[in-house]
Amino acid sequence: MPICILRVPKNYELAEARLREVCTQALEVTLKTLRIPDWDQEIRVERVGSDKETEVIISFTAGGVEYPDEHPDEIFDPNKELKQKVAEQISNLPELTQLQPHKVRLETWRNSFFTEVESITALPSPEGVSATNCKISIALSPAYIAETQIGGPPEQESPMVGKEFAVLKSGLENVLGNENGHTVELAISGPVIADTDISIDVDLKSEKALTAEQLETIANTVELQLRSSGLAKEGRVITIWVKQGEAEVTRV
Repeated sequence: MPICILRVPKNYELAEARLREVCTQALEVTLKTLRIPDWDQEIRVERVGSDKETEVIISFTAGGVEYPDEHPDEIFDPNKELKQKVAEQISNLPELTQLQPHKVRLETWRNSFFTEVESITALPSPEGVSATNCKISIALSPAYIAETQIGGPPEQESPMVGKEFAVLKSGLENVLGNENGHTVELAISGPVIADTDISIDVDLKSEKALTAEQLETIANTVELQLRSSGLAKEGRVITIWVKQGEAEVTRV
């Protein structure tokens, strides 16, 4: 954390090295200004429709002791002015000013749970978890796509991709209790650049805020499904981010 997502129109013929440099510079500004450890970052580049604008999205968690090793007992909660400064500095980066028109968006996520699969601690089955809607967004790296021989941009309807990840959907439906009318949506994408082999975002909408333990338990459920389906192989980098509600957004 944070994650930098760069969305670039398909008709922009730019080298991947240049696209990665845009993200690298955006993260350097973010880390320095917000005092975030330089080891904690992730880059993802996505191609979007030719009618879309270039967009840089910086997403991060806040509201708790997010970096206990570097800033023990310090609540990470940058104010609006500081986040606006970051967004403006990113918008004015030389590499990005050449990609006109463009937008910059900072997303601050509170009361969420982010982790790598290997670091999750097993928890008992959740009780009292209730979310009216849930969306699972999965981003697969080019390396993963090549390894599994998907053979092109992944689609939810692809037999190979759908079979591998549908188990996550059914697993969360069981946790949330889909017999109560709760829905789980599954969306799969293939970024042209991704530091993580499999990135899984679980976005929850609920009437009542879930506790930190409930969020962690949901992440644990996803991990168990990954392991049982054989997706969590040794050496494969997988992250899970369970979010609830809406992000606080800063725009330029």
